[in-house]
Amino acid sequence: MKIIRFLSDDGKILLGIYEADRPDRARVVEGDLFGELTPTERVVSVRKLLPPVDPPNILAVGLNYRRHADETKIGYPDLPVLFIKTTNALIGAGDPIFLPAAGPDRVDYEAELAVVIGRRGKNIAPGEALDFVLGYACANDVSARDWQIEKQKKQWSR
Repeated sequence: MKIIRFLSDDGKILLGIYEADRPDRARVVEGDLFGELTPTERVVSVRKLLPPVDPPNILAVGLNYRRHADETKIGYPDLPVLFIKTTNALIGAGDPIFLPAAGPDRVDYEAELAVVIGRRGKNIAPGEALDFVLGYACANDVSARDWQIEKQKKQWSR
């Protein structure tokens, strides 16, 4: 089941079941995305797709594949390179990406797999990690490479 978060015609933020043959409509789902969800029979118009979640934090992993590490010429990290994206960086599908006036010349994009964590955990065994995943989404990670690589070496969160 593909769940979307959307703005309805009456201005409400709702969860719904996405159906590819009717992308302008969704069957409303009641409940909490991180708890119990109950599909209803109510179908409403989708005015605008929203980001799939409204997270308190966005934790990202940098240099997570060899070819990208080669492009940056930074080298391969011994440990994962973690950085934070601010939650106001999230936009919905089809929304415009506004380029920063301070660094519009080397803006880059990367198709990413976003993993939505569904519950709290700590010191999780590798074999249990997927038990904490709620779902997945496609993401577009947009970075100002001149700031990240040239102007402020290894600046990931500006």
